[in-house]
Amino acid sequence: MNIEFRYIGWRHDHGHDKIWCSFKLGGKYYAGWGKRNAKMQFKFHDHSQTLNDILVRKTFKLFELEKKKKVDYKEIDNFQMFSIFPNFEDDVVKWLTLAEEEGKIC
Repeated sequence: MNIEFRYIGWRHDHGHDKIWCSFKLGGKYYAGWGKRNAKMQFKFHDHSQTLNDILVRKTFKLFELEKKKKVDYKEIDNFQMFSIFPNFEDDVVKWLTLAEEEGKIC
């Protein structure tokens, strides 16, 4: 399965080196966060099946993006992300799979 990243933010200042992202995987929406090269945490965003996909994407993106801008995460594009963290997509899938198996998704 391919991850469709909606937002990737990086906080790299004053002793912080954290990543936060929102993404769609397998028709489900998630937010993921954690320190660089460490285990990530995830939150599942359940959206009503009655909403069309465009409305779901806009609502999800606006809510999460505004929340993260308030704590100084700077948006980076996929090219920057994979230059800095070459295995990021694989790590997200690995940690998400583990979190699902352990029942640790909020």
